Amino acid sequence: ITCEGGPVMVLPEQDCALLPVIHTTAEELSEYLWWEILVTHNLCALLVARGVQWMEVSVSERPGQGAHFRSLVARSVTPEARQR
Repeated sequence: ITCEGGPVMVLPEQDCALLPVIHTTAEELSEYLWWEILVTHNLCALLVARGVQWMEVSVSERPGQGAHFRSLVARSVTPEARQR
């Protein structure tokens, strides 16, 4: 990985994943993971059947610093969600 300013970081390929996010902020990662859990793994119907209304995903960057994404589980069954 070549960073802004020229520094290079070398990571083992098996430890990496390309994610469809613009920036790797805790905010974007928490929202991405929320959708990944519900839509990609098709868990919405199961969670709704069990009475789950909301789901929240938290991503911590370090102690005391992070972000949360919380939304209605039913939101993941909309036509827009299927396009994610």
